[in-house]
Parts: sequence; C-alpha cells; structure tokens
Amino acid sequence: MTHNIAFVTDSTADFPAGVAQRLGLHVIPIHIFVDGEDFLHGVTISNQEVIHHMKNKSEVKTAPPVPSEYSDLYERLFKDEKYDKVISFHVSNHLSNCYKSAKNSLKLLDDQLAKNIKIIDTKNATVGQALIVKKAVEMVNKYLIFDTLDDNMDKYMKHCTLLFTVDNLYWLKRTGKANIFSAFIGSSLDIKPIVGLQDGKLCQNEKCMGIKTAIEEMAAIAARSLETHPKVENVWIAHADAMNNALYLQKKLKETMSTEVEDFQIVDIGPTISAHTGPGAVCLAAMPDEL
Repeated sequence: MTHNIAFVTDSTADFPAGVAQRLGLHVIPIHIFVDGEDFLHGVTISNQEVIHHMKNKSEVKTAPPVPSEYSDLYERLFKDEKYDKVISFHVSNHLSNCYKSAKNSLKLLDDQLAKNIKIIDTKNATVGQALIVKKAVEMVNKYLIFDTLDDNMDKYMKHCTLLFTVDNLYWLKRTGKANIFSAFIGSSLDIKPIVGLQDGKLCQNEKCMGIKTAIEEMAAIAARSLETHPKVENVWIAHADAMNNALYLQKKLKETMSTEVEDFQIVDIGPTISAHTGPGAVCLAAMPDEL
C-alpha cells in the first residue's frame, strides 16, 4: 500500500538553497534568543542576523520548539494537508532537546495519529543532518519504506562524516563549551580544535595551530574516512560568515580526496552551531553514495 508521507525536520539542518523545497520538507524553526528576545530561526531572524548580533556582543542562545509546536504541525499535516504518515528528523539528541521535545509531543496527540509518526534522531547536525534527511527522503520515495526506515538509514548515519573547526576560541569560552575541548585547547587562543561526531556526541579529533592548518587537516581527515568508498554523493560545507575559509576547505578537499564526488555545495551554517562556535567557524559533511 502506498502512503502519502510528510517529511519534517528542525531548522537545525542546513540545506543548500532550494533543496529543502525540492524534497518537500516541512521545516519547524528552532527558537533563537537575542538578549532575551525570542525569534524563530528562518522566520523572524536569519543566519546572517544571528552572526551580526554575536559580533555586536549580544547574548545569543538557542532553544528547541516546545512539544505543542511539534504536535500542532503534525496535526495540521494529518488533518489539513491529508497526509497519512509523518517522518520527523531531528538534530542529535546529545546536542539539543529537539528530539526529546518531538517525542513528548506524541503524548499530546490522539493515539491513532501518534502511531503514524516516526521520530528519528539523525545523530548529526547542520549539513550532516541535512545530508541524512536528504538520503532518507530519497530512499522512502524510491522504495516506499516506512516501518523499516530506521534500519535502512542506520548505516548511512554511521558513515556520514561531520567535522568542524572554529576561528576564535572566544565563543566556545563565552558559551561555556570550551571545557568540552579543554584537553586540546590549553591556554593558546591560536589553537584550533577539529571536532567531529561519534554516535551523536561531540568528539575531539585534532588540534592545529592556525585556521588554515586546521582546514587542511579537516580535508585530510575527510579524505581518509571516505577513501574506501568509490564515490561520494555529496560533500556540503557550511560556514559562519567565513566564505574564504569555506572556499579554501573546498579547494583542499578537491586536492586531497581520491574519492569521486558528485556534488560540492557551500551553505550558511545555522545558529545551532554558530551560536556556540561564533563567526569564522567552518564545517563539512560527506555522505557515501551507496553502502
């Protein structure tokens, strides 16, 4: 039986222009608080405006949608837009409470509706989350799977590479995140940690002196992690007001990777990451073509 399936994701996923619309995604915005004032990401505040506020030393924090915001969207998709299944993709549960809030929203819904909603922790963020959502939507549309999607996507989530670095440790220190990387940071502000994800948790990869060295090492790490795959479908680079760094990363990836890449894209990094890493941050995500 063919189902009419709606795909939902938090605005924590960073897509190239037009991709979310092409995939038919329903994007629910996270909350961005600037000096205590509540904005909705992508609705009442943009990525560039968040960076502007950070540069002006405003206090910027993020918060997930509350359960009723998720349940209201799910209910509208079923009752107004006549979908009969919903698959909802979320940023890693270790980085945000979006997944927890979405799960709690099911308690607010009629049992008949709730059982037709699949809540998925992508165990990733930013462009990594976006690549996982893209792959899942394409698989569902191609194979018409719903109940077995978790098993089919597990291998892709495990092999989706995400790496990022920061230009200035000030932001990690300001938001209280620097302690995560204390073993790497030391006292020098010129140390640039390279951070990855393992089972949805932040992990330390390397430390480098200077942003260019960090970018070169990111490219090398990505190349090593993907060298067993003959082809990579997408490599997406995200940056926080750091286009030159993003272009340099793209250049080094093309020089370093032996794996064929179908699609390179550069996008703005969203405030889920940039609110902690600050301007100058750059990250990459890569997804193997077939596993």
